[in-house]
Amino acid sequence: MGHNTPSMTPPFQQMAEFFRQLAGTMSEPSGMNFEKMRKMGGVEFEGTTDPMVVEQWLERVERVFEQQECTNAAKFKYANSLLQKDAYDWWKEFLNLRQGSISIAEYQQNFLRLSRYAGGIIDGERDKCRRFEEGLNGYIRKSVAILQLEYFSKLISVALTWERIDKEEASRRENRRASGACLNCGSMDQKVKDCPNPNPLSYTHTEGSVQKPVTTHSQANSGARPQNMQAAGSSGANKASGSRANARVYAMRQKNDQDGSDVVVGKFHLFGISVVTLFDPGSSHSYVCSSLAFPDNVKSARLDFDVLVTSPLGHQDVVNRIYRDCPFMIQNLVFPADLLEMPFQDYDVIVGMDWLHKHHALVN
Repeated sequence: MGHNTPSMTPPFQQMAEFFRQLAGTMSEPSGMNFEKMRKMGGVEFEGTTDPMVVEQWLERVERVFEQQECTNAAKFKYANSLLQKDAYDWWKEFLNLRQGSISIAEYQQNFLRLSRYAGGIIDGERDKCRRFEEGLNGYIRKSVAILQLEYFSKLISVALTWERIDKEEASRRENRRASGACLNCGSMDQKVKDCPNPNPLSYTHTEGSVQKPVTTHSQANSGARPQNMQAAGSSGANKASGSRANARVYAMRQKNDQDGSDVVVGKFHLFGISVVTLFDPGSSHSYVCSSLAFPDNVKSARLDFDVLVTSPLGHQDVVNRIYRDCPFMIQNLVFPADLLEMPFQDYDVIVGMDWLHKHHALVN
C-alpha cells in the first residue's frame, strides 16, 4: 500500500460510498465491453489527495455507465478494473483483510488503518463489529460472533481475552509435553490417553472447527468420569436463514457433580426469583433455563441465527432466543446479563465467560 494513503481519507470515503451503492443492488452482469467503455471516457484512477479529482473521476465513470445502460454488476466490475496503484491496493487490502497468522492487536491496527477510508462501506459501530469479526480466525470468530456485540471496544476486549486464554493453554500443554507429563493433569505417572482426570478446560482447535473437552453429567449410579462432547455448527457471522453458530457449553455439571475447583454453585436472584446458579468459566456464554417462570413483561429476542448446542447427555437442541440485560442480583447489587434460553434443566442459570469478563469477575 502506498505510503501516502493516510492523507486520502475524504477521497477514499467518496469512492467507498460509490462502490457500496453499486454492490448493494448488484444483479448478474450482461455482456461488458471494457475497451469500448475506456474509449468513451472511462479512465484509470490511481489515488489522489484531491477530493475534486475523485469527484470528477466518479462523474466521468457514471456518465459512461448511463450511456451504456450497464447493470449494477457490470458497473461494479468495470469501476473496479479502473482502480490502479494506491486506489486498487486500498480496495483489495480492505476487502481481503484477515487475521491469519498475526495477533489480534496487529489485526486491529490494520483494520482501523484501512477502515478510516471506508466510511461509505462500514455503516456504524455495529457494522464495524460484524466486519471485524469476519476477519478473525475461526475459533475466536465463532466464540465472539454469538455475543452480537455492538461496541467495537468491547468486541476487541473479548477477542483479546480468548486469544490470551488460548496462548496460556498452548504454553501449558507445551511445557507438559516437553517434560513428559500428562497433557491433561500434569501427572508424570501416565500419558494423556490414560488420564483418569480429563481437564474440562483443555481444548484443541483447527481453522473452521472447534472441539472442546467438557465435564458432563455424571452417569447415574455409575461413578463414570466426565466425557467429551462437541457443539457443532457453522460460523455465527453467517446470518442467512437457517444458519447455525457454535456454542461452547462444555463444562455443564449436574448438581451432584460439583467437585471441580473451577466452578461455583449458589442461589442468587433473577427478576426477583431465587435461581440455582452455576458460575462456570468453562462455558463461553451464559444461559437461563427455558422453564423458569419469567415475569409477564419480560420477553426474549430472537437471534439472527440458530445455535446448535449439545447437552451433557449428548442430546442436541437448537437455541435461537436470548434475554438481554437481565437483572442478575448478587448481594443486593445488579449485574446485567445476556442469557441464552436453554432447554437443559440442571440449573436455572449458568454464568459463563461472557458475563465473568464483562464484570471483571473471578471464580475461586
